Amino acid sequence: MNYKMEYQPYSKKYKKIYSKLERELKENFGRNFDVHHIGSTAIPGVGGKGVVDILIGIDNWQEAEKLLPFLAELGFPQVEKKKGRIFVAKKEESRAGDCHFHIVLKESKEKRDLLKFRDLLRKDKKLRQQYIRIKKESISLAKGDRARYTKIKSDFIKKKF
Repeated sequence: MNYKMEYQPYSKKYKKIYSKLERELKENFGRNFDVHHIGSTAIPGVGGKGVVDILIGIDNWQEAEKLLPFLAELGFPQVEKKKGRIFVAKKEESRAGDCHFHIVLKESKEKRDLLKFRDLLRKDKKLRQQYIRIKKESISLAKGDRARYTKIKSDFIKKKF
């Protein structure tokens, strides 16, 4: 899927967007799910596409069947099932301030790796600067192709992680 991608500087509004959605998830599902803010919008000072990534950890894949209709009601009907993850987004192209949800098992390697990388970037200024450079390059080189953007960025993450 191609869409317009532009580098967005970090904004405090991302934390507000995440907090609102986290609250809605917990109000509707109690504390059954682990909910975490991940991606560049979770790291002060790091810009990116401006899309708020939310990680939802569930105990088993059947719990996703309860969660997906709720996310669709919130305006996120696009579901892609990938190995070890369910990706949920809006149908239309993503814009700054939009959200992506990543549903994974609570005890999964995917969850551990995503949180570990986020925490590493929060602590390591040098790595954060490298990541900002890679994000800018990825956005420029991908020319709106989300799969290409993810691959370029993922190559960097695999080398550093």
